Amino acid sequence: MELWTNYLLGALVFVLTIQQWRLIRFRRHLAQREELFRIVAENAADMIALVDAKGRRLYNSPAYERTLGYSTDALGKTSAFEQIHPDDRFAVLEASREACRTGVGKNLQYRIRHRDGTWRIFESTSSPIRNSKGDVDKLVIVNRDVTERVHAEQQLEHNLLHDPLTGLPNRRLFLERLQSCFSRTQHTAGESYATLYLDIDGFKRVNEAVGQAVGDQILREIAQRLSSCLRQDEPAPPTTDSESRLSHLTLARMGGDEFAVLLENLREASDAMRIARRIQSVVAAPFPSQDRELVVSASIGIALSSTLHAQPDAVFQEADIAMRRAKIWVARAAKSSTRLCTPVPNNASSSNRNFARPSAITISACSTSPSSICQRAASSDSKHWCAGTIQAWA
Repeated sequence: MELWTNYLLGALVFVLTIQQWRLIRFRRHLAQREELFRIVAENAADMIALVDAKGRRLYNSPAYERTLGYSTDALGKTSAFEQIHPDDRFAVLEASREACRTGVGKNLQYRIRHRDGTWRIFESTSSPIRNSKGDVDKLVIVNRDVTERVHAEQQLEHNLLHDPLTGLPNRRLFLERLQSCFSRTQHTAGESYATLYLDIDGFKRVNEAVGQAVGDQILREIAQRLSSCLRQDEPAPPTTDSESRLSHLTLARMGGDEFAVLLENLREASDAMRIARRIQSVVAAPFPSQDRELVVSASIGIALSSTLHAQPDAVFQEADIAMRRAKIWVARAAKSSTRLCTPVPNNASSSNRNFARPSAITISACSTSPSSICQRAASSDSKHWCAGTIQAWA
C-alpha cells in the first residue's frame, strides 16, 4: 500500500512538473509575442491605438508622439475624439458605432489636430475585438498620416483646372462652370447670365518690346487687378439700391492674353456693361516697368444668355465673335490715330514710353439688327485717344 502511494505521489509530481513546464513555456511564448508586438508597435510609422466601445484610450503607440506631438500621458487624459476635427467627429463616431454593432471595421479619412495647432489628414482602419461573450468591446485603430499625399493630389487637381501663370481658373474649368450655369438656367425661369471675353490689345508688340519675363509679370498684374475689380461684385449685403449685385462670377485665363468672365444670376444687362467698363478702367492703369511706364487696353465682347441658345458653346462663341469685332474696330481706329506710342513728359528719360492702344467693348445679345454708338475721349496729354464701341443686337 505504501508502495502504491509513493507511485501515485510520484505520478502526481510528474504531472504537476509537466504542467508547470507547459505554463512557463506558454508564458515565455506570450512574453515573446508581447515583446514582438511592442517592437512592431513602437517602431511602426503608423499610429496604433486600442480604445473601448466608449472611446476611452487603452493604448497609444509611440508613433502618436512622433506624428502629433502628444505624449502617452497627455493622450491618456483625453477622449479619442477630442483631437478630431469638429466637422469630422460625427462621421468617426458613426463609424465606431457601426463597427461595434456589426463587428466589421470601416476605412475612414479624417483630420486630427497636431499639438502645434495644425490639422493633419489620416486614413484610419478599425478592427473590432470581441470579448468572451462575443460582443465587441474594443477597437484596434491604425492611423496613417496621408497629409502630404492628399495635398499633392489636391495640388494636381488644382493644376489641371487652373492657369499656372496667374492661378486663375483655366479654359477647362471655365467651360465646365459655363455648362453648369447653362443647364441650371434651362430649368429656372427668369434666370440669366452673361459671358465677357476680353483680349489685351497689342500685347504681342508689348511682349516683343519688353521681353517675355516682363510680359508675364504684366499678365499676372492684370489677373490681380481683374480679381480685385470683380470682387466688388461678389455677394454682399447691398448698401444702396443704385447698384445690383451678382450672386456668383468666374474669372478665367483662356490662354495667351485672353481672359473670360462668367456672370451668373445676372439681374440686369447693364450690370455686364458696367463691369466691362470697370475692367477696361483697371486694365488701362499704367504698369511701372524699370525705366518705362507701360499702358495697355482691352477689347471686350459680351454675350447675354438667351432661350435661343441650344448649347453653352453658343454663348461663348458669341462673346468671342463680339470681342473680335471690337478688335477690328480698334484696329481701324488705330490706323486713323496719329499716335500709338506716346512719349512721357519732357522731364522724364527719353527712353521712357507709354504704349497705348484704343479700347472697345462689343455687346452681343443674340439678335438681328445692329446699332452702334461710338464715343471718343481725349487723354490727359491730348496726344492719343481711346475709343469705346457698343454694338447691340436688339
